[in-house]
Parts: sequence; C-alpha cells; structure tokens
Amino acid sequence: MSSLIRGGRPNAKVKFITAKTSILLGQLLTLNFPKINVQKVICSGGVWKNTQRITTPGTKINAGETIKVYLSPTQGYSYLFSKDLILSETKDWVVVYKEPLITVAMDRSNMHFNLMAGLNHYYGFQDYRQGVQPITRLDYRVGGLCLFSKHKNAERRLFMQMQQRRIKKRYIAVVNSNEPRQVRCAIINNISHKRQAFIDPLGKYAKTFFVYHKLKCSRYHLYHAITKTGRRHQVRFHASLSIGALVNDELYSSKYNDRHAPIGLIANELRFIWNGQKINIKLPENYIDQTLGFL
Repeated sequence: MSSLIRGGRPNAKVKFITAKTSILLGQLLTLNFPKINVQKVICSGGVWKNTQRITTPGTKINAGETIKVYLSPTQGYSYLFSKDLILSETKDWVVVYKEPLITVAMDRSNMHFNLMAGLNHYYGFQDYRQGVQPITRLDYRVGGLCLFSKHKNAERRLFMQMQQRRIKKRYIAVVNSNEPRQVRCAIINNISHKRQAFIDPLGKYAKTFFVYHKLKCSRYHLYHAITKTGRRHQVRFHASLSIGALVNDELYSSKYNDRHAPIGLIANELRFIWNGQKINIKLPENYIDQTLGFL
C-alpha cells in the first residue's frame, strides 16, 4: 500500500478563489497559497473553472472569474502499478486487484493517482483516452477485482455487457465476529436512496443473498454476498438489516464514524462472456487476506 494513503485516504481540501484583476493562474495560486507547490496542484489537475480542468499555469484568469482548487497530498504523485496486481489478462482486457483507498479513475484533485493512470503508464499509453478504460468500478473504500478494456472495440463490447447486466460481480461482506452469525439469508425489498438507502414501497426492487463463508482471524465473519440487482448501497444496506453492518460502515452503524476508512466489502468474483466463452475470475485467498489487512 502506498505510504500516501496508509492510515486513511487523504482528504482533498476545496478552496474557491476569485481573481480581483486579470492574472495568470500560476501567479494567482502563488498569491493565495505561498507555502504550497502550486505547479504540482495545477499539473495534477486540481484546478477547475466551471466544469473545465485547467492544467496550464500560464492560463489567464480574468478579473471577477472564480476558480475551484482541490488540495490533496497525492498531487504531484502518480500511482505506481505493479505487475503482481494483474490477475487475468488477454490482448483485449485485463482484470486487476484494486486495493482499498485508491480510486479506479481520475478524481477531482488528481488525474494521475488512480488505478487507470497506473495501468496506462504500465502499458505505455501516453493518451488515457486511447488506453485502458474501466468497465467495472469500485468505490475507493472497497478492494477487489476490477475489469479494464485495452482498446476501443473491447471497451464497446464489454460496456454493452454491463448495460445488459451480463457482467456479474460477487462480493465478500465482512462483519465483526461479535455480530450474531446467520448461515444464510435473503433480503428482498424495494429501496430508494438519498444519503442512505432506505425501504420505500415506491423504490426499486432489490434482492441480496448472504451465505456464511468463514470466521477469519477471530475478528471477522465473512459472507458471500450475491446480488440479483444492482442498487446503490444495496449490499451495505441489506447487510445492516440481516448479518450486521459492514466493518467501518459509518452510514449504517453507529459504531463507526470515519467515512474515509476502508469498508468491509471485497469484490471477489467476476463473470462475463468473451468470444463465446464464459470467463469466471476469482480473487485469490492471499488478496482477500491483504484486503482484510486494511480494515
């Protein structure tokens, strides 16, 4: 795990700056942040004007214009991808392990400190638009399997499978060992979502199966979580209604309060069709152990 994110994801601070006179971007940031390396902030993609990223220090900011600046400890750094993270690969696609507390693709504060950028650098792609593209995505707090396409044709074919819900993901749900253990259960209801998911007769149909897997390290119960639908926060919410809230899930448990801690959810299986063949990829046990080590 990168030392930049050890102990929790660094929060990006957000600042709004309005230019009093016409000025170059680099000069404006230097005036407002004299102790910060503003070149790193700009080149990492942490500066926005309206909905456009500004990556050139010489960009002119007119009087009265407001820019939005994201300040993060990861700016100026790139995610260093390791070959050991590749779990399955063809000339068309690659499945890799994503550690918790790293984003799959670029975020508002950094274009380079993410899994997609690391993979593109590893394969030698200079233009991210022509390089690997994420097909399955995971929240930055979740670890596990991620599928990327290697070229545009593969991206179109795999994305079509995603739209048709033919790419199947399974998870391991991690709860504290002091939670009452259930062998198996099914949660079926209609849910809606605001900040949290909640039961709503007018919401979308959601169905999740939980099957007990094992007791791990005397600290955690592990469950296979099999989703028949793909609603936002579905596994997290359904776990809290049945097997117990996921480890570090502050939204569905009063035990936790850190919304930047890794969460007890592991994407451990991917299934899809490629060239008429069924592809089934499972996360090796040592990567499951590695993910649990983040919790």
